[in-house]
Amino acid sequence: MKSFSKTFSELSRDELYAILRVRAEVFVVGQRCFYLDPDGVDQIAVHVGLVDADGALAAYARVYPEEDAPGVWRIGRVLAVHRGEGLGRCVMELAEDAARARGATLLRMDSQRQAAGFYAKLGWHETGPDFDEAGIPHVRMEKPLR
Repeated sequence: MKSFSKTFSELSRDELYAILRVRAEVFVVGQRCFYLDPDGVDQIAVHVGLVDADGALAAYARVYPEEDAPGVWRIGRVLAVHRGEGLGRCVMELAEDAARARGATLLRMDSQRQAAGFYAKLGWHETGPDFDEAGIPHVRMEKPLR
């Protein structure tokens, strides 16, 4: 696996297309969650991921600064194409490293409820009650960075 960490302007057209396609496959089609994925955040985000030997996107996340909260960054759109191979952990480490390198001291995310246990194993903790987002149960989580 080869990793990448790029700003929006550093992504090639083919890389951006692959990211948007896989996000649509996983979140919109796979989870039957109908929402507008290109939400205006991609342009301010750092995009991190893993590409397999064939050049296909295997795991992905984006991380970006939270507005009006210095040192606070958000992680979202986390996905691993193949589960059970450690790709989720690897892409989360890439996202944390990218945020830390840009001055983040605290990370936040809105996790799908079913994935909260996975994130807890990576040092994240729940910070609020469950809520519905696009018909899927979510919970807010945070992780301080050292």
